[in-house]
Amino acid sequence: MTTPVQSIIPNIHEILDLCAGKSLYTTLDFQQGFHQIPVEPTHCARTAFACHLGVFEYIRMPMGLKGSPGTFQRVMNAMIKEMQARVFVYVDDMVLTSETAEQHLKDVEEVLDKIEKSGMKLRPEKCKFAATEIHYLGFVLSKSGIRPNPEKTRAIDQYPTPRTVKQVRAFIGMSGFYRRFIANFSKIAAPILDLTRKDFPFEWTEECKQGFEELKAALTSNPILVAPKLGKPFVIEVDSSGKGVGAVLLQAQDEEGKDLRVIAYASRVYTGAETRYPAIELEALGLVYAVKQFRPYIDGAKTLIITDHAPLKALLHRKDLIGRMGKYQIVLQDFDVQIEYRPGKDNVVCDTLSRYHPRPEEEKNDTAPTVAAIMGINIDLEKVQEEQKADKKISDTKKHHPEV
Repeated sequence: MTTPVQSIIPNIHEILDLCAGKSLYTTLDFQQGFHQIPVEPTHCARTAFACHLGVFEYIRMPMGLKGSPGTFQRVMNAMIKEMQARVFVYVDDMVLTSETAEQHLKDVEEVLDKIEKSGMKLRPEKCKFAATEIHYLGFVLSKSGIRPNPEKTRAIDQYPTPRTVKQVRAFIGMSGFYRRFIANFSKIAAPILDLTRKDFPFEWTEECKQGFEELKAALTSNPILVAPKLGKPFVIEVDSSGKGVGAVLLQAQDEEGKDLRVIAYASRVYTGAETRYPAIELEALGLVYAVKQFRPYIDGAKTLIITDHAPLKALLHRKDLIGRMGKYQIVLQDFDVQIEYRPGKDNVVCDTLSRYHPRPEEEKNDTAPTVAAIMGINIDLEKVQEEQKADKKISDTKKHHPEV
């Protein structure tokens, strides 16, 4: 038995979104990281194990204990707590990001000084300094954005045709890790996922083969997603068809707002009950699904939702809605959104996402697991103070209320 350590392990995609799009990166790898944490001497006996050489006890924290990842994450967080806007850690993987060489050199020097004072050691051959592109947590980060690690996708591309349920689950697990890069992932994978269902005959059909090859092709085409610019407006294109809902999160990369780039895709098929909803409720369901899926990005930011269903333009403002539509309205009012109508022929991506690869049977748990976490913005306190001084309303408030 080990005592659980209350330490939140960061969300991988949150770290990636905050790191991507920078000019310079440094990655640091700790030498047998867990083993650098000593075990409380009075507790060493609890780690005892026997083998053919005798009975041994750990005097350093081993891998495999329930509290090991949380403990190491807590140590790392304490080490970099003053640099959390520039340094990110996922257990024993540390990355530093900067926009200028001068700032990067300063940050690297400060981090190395903290590591030296803590008594921890790095593995030099695994560290990478001042790189313009890095491999991190299974992805490639650079100034242009985020893309899957080619070494990982190569393994997916070379994966043989599954012959057992176990092999199907392994393939879906590997490809599902990169689902945010794949438009319409849940529907493409639906025929393959059917093979894992209880009492479902294992038959590799032409539809399974097609989905298998399309998932491979989608990942080996070197897709790139841009990093979100927090605080800037977002655009969500969403469409619901008779089979499912598709959504795309975009953001302008220029000041004019014309160069829209993809940040993430999301899609799912309807459940059996949802297929019987009226058309307007299906379209509203699509909006609610999209804002929930992209909540870590759009929470607190102005967002334009584009739909091909004109009646939804009034969804936010009608006062007579009840039942399911009333619930959808309440969900949407949590966000700073506007709804704009655009004909389906002009909303090509989402229209395709929602219609592609129809699935005749009910699907359950077709979306990725949702983690109850808040996306950190990593605010620079000095920058906040400067902006407050420049803000007229805040200055007037401080003038009349000096105690604030």
